[in-house]
Amino acid sequence: MIHIMSYIILLLSCIACSSVDDRQLEFALQFAGKNRHELERVLEYYKKEPQKLAAARFLIKDMPGLYSYKCSQVDSVKSVLTKEMEAGTTYGLQSIIIDDGLIKKWKNTSLENCEKVFDAHIITSDYLIENIDLSFEVWNKYSWNKALCFEDFCELILPYRLGNEPLESWRKHYYEYYSSLLDSVYKGDNLIKACDTVAKIINDEGFFLCTDFNLPNLGALYLKENRIGYCRDACDFILYVMRSIGIPTATDFYHYSPDNRLGHSWNVVRDTTGVYLQCGYTVFGTETNVRDDGRKKGKVYRFCYGSQEKYFKGSSYDNSLPELFKNRKIKDVTADYFGQNKVSIPISQHEDDHAFLGVFTIKGWIPIGVGRVENDTAVFNNLEPNVIFQTLLNINGHLHPENYPFTYTGEKMHYYIPDLRQMEDAFLTRKYPIRFYTVNSLNRNVRGAKILGSLHKNFSYYEIIYEIKDTVTTNRNIINFTEPLNYRYIRYVSPKDKPLELAEFSVYGKSDIPIPLHIIDSIIPVHTNNKFRVDHIIDNDPLTFTLSKDSTTFITFDIGKVAEIEKLLFIPRNDENFIHVGDMYELFYNNGVNGWSSLGKQIAESNILKYKVPKGALLWLRNLTKGQEEHVFYMRNDKQIFAADL
Repeated sequence: MIHIMSYIILLLSCIACSSVDDRQLEFALQFAGKNRHELERVLEYYKKEPQKLAAARFLIKDMPGLYSYKCSQVDSVKSVLTKEMEAGTTYGLQSIIIDDGLIKKWKNTSLENCEKVFDAHIITSDYLIENIDLSFEVWNKYSWNKALCFEDFCELILPYRLGNEPLESWRKHYYEYYSSLLDSVYKGDNLIKACDTVAKIINDEGFFLCTDFNLPNLGALYLKENRIGYCRDACDFILYVMRSIGIPTATDFYHYSPDNRLGHSWNVVRDTTGVYLQCGYTVFGTETNVRDDGRKKGKVYRFCYGSQEKYFKGSSYDNSLPELFKNRKIKDVTADYFGQNKVSIPISQHEDDHAFLGVFTIKGWIPIGVGRVENDTAVFNNLEPNVIFQTLLNINGHLHPENYPFTYTGEKMHYYIPDLRQMEDAFLTRKYPIRFYTVNSLNRNVRGAKILGSLHKNFSYYEIIYEIKDTVTTNRNIINFTEPLNYRYIRYVSPKDKPLELAEFSVYGKSDIPIPLHIIDSIIPVHTNNKFRVDHIIDNDPLTFTLSKDSTTFITFDIGKVAEIEKLLFIPRNDENFIHVGDMYELFYNNGVNGWSSLGKQIAESNILKYKVPKGALLWLRNLTKGQEEHVFYMRNDKQIFAADL
């Protein structure tokens, strides 16, 4: 199949950009030094094949700056991951459990101590030629690529590397394995069905998450045999698979989430109409355009092989800027997710011709997007609706908030302007939004559990004193008894076919001081790591927890003597972001360019804090005693509405 239109477009673009490309190519050849002849051999090899020659130029001109790490420590940690993966001890969402001793030994592995090996200095002509030929082969093999232009082919199928992984000949290995699997189960020409078919195969093979070590991209050959790593590595693996069999894919990401304080990346596939759909380990229904995992993104970027336009003049060299805005290998694709839009924010001062779009962190607003300054207005293009943003301006080398935080609803702007003339009651129950995974943790291995009481150590006779039947909605769950119960032994039994997972368990008499408990019949933890120690269940720390290796199991407590029990407390595994009695809190409201203003400190006397707050204000509740997870919110109908809830 000959891509005639792609060839014509290629020739026209070459005429317009030849001088820039020629300069970049010559720089790359000079950068290669003694290895220049290997790159020139590739160009000579394809001199009679214009498209492949253009592909070779594309790869070579953007090669400077691409490198892998040579480091014995990294190799050692990868060996550790392999052994731990083979052991297969997990908890939660397939998160691999690494032995404490190994984490302590290798946690501080630093890439700064590793040697950078630049591609241009070692890459061979044979390697590049094989990569280019195999890429063109799969581009031409499948009919779904008829609509894939040369420019997209270069970004979505052709690249030989993704990050700073080892330089390896991977494409043929992946092609031989996954093309045969695809051909055996799907023989149609629908790109999305083919992609989803492969994604199902990959999902069935599984992937273990591990974020305990500081590692570079793990690499194609390692990931083919070891499905483990960050979400970044899971995305890398998807790209290796899909690109090897001619499915045009990329990795998108957000730098810092507007709701969960983290970055995240995922894969997308370009369909035959040019639309990008989420794919990979996040499984969606075949042929649906509704492919989103529900996380707020704010601004979305795509990793690229080719260098992209600078955000603004000098951005590549301004050391005061976050790396996000100096990275020439990413591009803004927010419009792919939320359509094109534009917002204009009035500003009172500026030094530069650009402004930044910030989202909240407890250390200050962090920029995740760039806009331009036009007269006395900051203009931002293509942002996610229903996210709380803050305009930031560079003043004397530091980013300062300008105007008030705002939300763009998709139709209009809303500014969070406090009205100090109208104060209203606010009853606060959390300092951080309760997310679906928090609710899951509260209920996953708790609902259905039973609590037994007995006078006999062997529980030859016992009574069920409580069964957790309802959905758990908070961390501290107190059960009051109408009449005191008299027992010496208490047993907590996990739900049928579920492990025992619990953060705290206490019993009380007439006093609010818990009765001391001694564990006599214990569980076998899921792992020997201190994280899962059995005594965490009685250490008075709601953030520690125990998790059993077996399901339908129990733990028995000895009070030491028969005692009157008037209430009991159980705390499931949780995030401890509810209001904690005895902790010191401080509430702030956003006062625009003046920053955050305090509404006073309180020591919590119950699980609810009461404040008077300005109507319309954006609020921030801080726990001054402990914890780091905090987020902004406002009050609506007497409820806290966090940024994640919009």
